[in-house]
Amino acid sequence: DSDFLINIDKKYNSLVNTVRLKINFDLKKLKSKNEFHTFSKFDENKIAVMIYSSGSTRNPKLVQLTFKNLFSSFISADKFIKHSPEDIWLASLPFFHIGGFSIFTRAILYGSILAIPKSLKENDLLNSIKNYKPTLISLVPTMLKRILENQNRKLESIRIAFIGGGPSTQK
Repeated sequence: DSDFLINIDKKYNSLVNTVRLKINFDLKKLKSKNEFHTFSKFDENKIAVMIYSSGSTRNPKLVQLTFKNLFSSFISADKFIKHSPEDIWLASLPFFHIGGFSIFTRAILYGSILAIPKSLKENDLLNSIKNYKPTLISLVPTMLKRILENQNRKLESIRIAFIGGGPSTQK
């Protein structure tokens, strides 16, 4: 039920048959992973993105993140995640939030597959989990609870689930 597929290898196009737009990256044209993470083409102190905070304490605030902020975060997280081209990130948060933006950029930076559900509604996320078998997902506790309540079996494909936006009592 996805409208878009962004991936690095056309062999993964078979994951979806009804995708409206497929964007493929050619890994051979990208620099090696070690070179890719250097800042030689960017001024690491320049603003890369401006994104609103969640506003959990008051109104959301516009936060400016530099290239260095973003790359440092991604590289640090990858020490735990250990991304691979076989990983499938489920775009389970809105891209205009830092969590969703991070899903999108991590998938591209590390050559993983990005599966974008039809919407972020519970049923569409459940269908995407069933159809695309993501290995990486990021959720707020409420959605995690709903997904776990509606799954007849464990989420076998999920290797790592990031939980943010509040405490979780789920195991």
